[in-house]
Amino acid sequence: MKKVLPTSLLAASWIVSAAAWAGHPLPKYALIEIPSIVAAGGSMSAAAINDRDEVVGNATQPDGAPFFGAALAFFYQHRSGAVNQLTFGSEQNSFAFGINDQGIIAGYAETPDLPQAVLWSRIGGAEGLGPASIAMAVNERGTVVGNFDCDVADCAAVWSGTTHVFASLPGLSPPPPPPYCFAPPPQSNALAINDKGHVVGWAEAVGECAGGAVEWRDGNITLLVPDAASGSSVANGLNDQDDVVGVSGDHAFLYHRGRVSDLGTLPGDASSSANAINDDGEIVGVSQDVNGNSRAFVYVNGRMYDLNSLADTGSVTLQEAVGINSQGSIAASGTRDGQQYAYLLKRVR
Repeated sequence: MKKVLPTSLLAASWIVSAAAWAGHPLPKYALIEIPSIVAAGGSMSAAAINDRDEVVGNATQPDGAPFFGAALAFFYQHRSGAVNQLTFGSEQNSFAFGINDQGIIAGYAETPDLPQAVLWSRIGGAEGLGPASIAMAVNERGTVVGNFDCDVADCAAVWSGTTHVFASLPGLSPPPPPPYCFAPPPQSNALAINDKGHVVGWAEAVGECAGGAVEWRDGNITLLVPDAASGSSVANGLNDQDDVVGVSGDHAFLYHRGRVSDLGTLPGDASSSANAINDDGEIVGVSQDVNGNSRAFVYVNGRMYDLNSLADTGSVTLQEAVGINSQGSIAASGTRDGQQYAYLLKRVR
């Protein structure tokens, strides 16, 4: 089963001009390292953040530790400083990808044969959503999106209502026009959902032509950004204004009211990807140079900034920002002394 982990120039009609922002100071952040739940030498990576500054993510045990190589989902509560491992039955490997403000966490656990989508709760407990499935995100209504094994490929799915009734999401049909083509079978994955119930992700079409970044709304699928000549297009996140961010080819993009804008890269870099956007239009993601060295970015006031330049990072290098909440707090991953850690960045200006 394919496991997609969700590892931007703006429309003039929406973004205030650079001149209008000239008097606004750059944002500044306080850096908080999330305590590790694995042995020394293991890694921690953030995946999502909610409006309570709670962060979920994933850790890996190092070689030589009990269950070395095991993947462990974690839940960090900033108010108490507590970090909890998320488990599901006796399974050793678990992954967390999304969290809402009620503390409902979406992810999956690995069974001996196939993964199973799981919802965890802040107050404890876990609910399996069925075999051969992965939960990627959950909104404030408790609607969950992700993917499931649809025999020949992975297909986008939604679980709705208090009982989390399962339904598959439609694929692209007919296929989009040439010139970009690929070999079947078709696949799709739902990666994010807003509080309106609108869903984004990616899909491939039936036939010989590629798909791209898509949105599902009211039971219908729309191709937002076709695959680029330089690579696939994926929608990674959206806000409640239906602004969508992701990656197309090798650059981050913003989709706003039918217009696609290339967000470029940090100076000197070759590629980028946008991972999340809040309702103020602030975007976070990752920018890479030709050697694959990564820097986390935040896109504010119509410009992309290296997140490392906006916080007192010391010996830490922030490599990827994965989520941003309504207060501007950011969840990110970075390295310190050669090891990877998860971080919360609290906006202080």
